[in-house]
Amino acid sequence: MATNHSSKRPATTLRCGNIKATIWQNVSENGPFFATTFSRPFKDQSGEWRTGCSPHEWG
Repeated sequence: MATNHSSKRPATTLRCGNIKATIWQNVSENGPFFATTFSRPFKDQSGEWRTGCSPHEWG
């Protein structure tokens, strides 16, 4: 079973302009794997700043 990455630190964080990629190392029964979350700040319709993100995993 994969560990919950919300309680540990990321393996690394990369930035390119306002895009951020956070890479997490997790361990499963089949060995380690990495999960990456991409995020980007944006303003919503009311002008408030929000962060959009999308998780991706590779085995």
